[in-house]
Amino acid sequence: MGKLITLKTPRLIVRQGRQADIPAIVAFHKKNKWYHRPFEPTRPRTFYTNAFWRNALRRDRGLKFFLFPKESSRIIGLISFSNMIQGPFQSTDLGYMLDKEFQGQGLMTESLRATIQFVFKELNFHRVAAGYLPKNNRSARVLKRLGFKRYGKERAYLQIEGRWQDHILVSFINPHWKPTKSKDN
Repeated sequence: MGKLITLKTPRLIVRQGRQADIPAIVAFHKKNKWYHRPFEPTRPRTFYTNAFWRNALRRDRGLKFFLFPKESSRIIGLISFSNMIQGPFQSTDLGYMLDKEFQGQGLMTESLRATIQFVFKELNFHRVAAGYLPKNNRSARVLKRLGFKRYGKERAYLQIEGRWQDHILVSFINPHWKPTKSKDN
């Protein structure tokens, strides 16, 4: 594995997870299990174990960032970019969650700004897409604040709490995207 990506914001260290973070990752998910339950897919019991996360960190094909307050090893959130498609699509899907204790302080907006900038500037993605439950007003406000625009509503989009639920679909287009030179030029 190459060097892990680390980003700094005014109040956070936002970086990819490493094996030494697994106890903090598991603690974060266990602590927030019931808080995030209305917004997340049902997780297998093994999701809350060290063994699950040892494998997850090794095999993750997307880009997963964990949020740490500066000067702390405590994980307070995560941001994931999945379905990272290069070529003519240049798009990725965004997911995120924040510890219930840290809600309402602008930390997710701060960290999303940094990670999206990284995905746009360093990886040259053209588009980041996200979806949220219509009842999730907090996510709607965060995404709107960042510049995401609504492009639709998908019926029965994702299974949450054992039933298929609709999602509002939004995307953010990289305003500075530039085509990369092909090897043929």
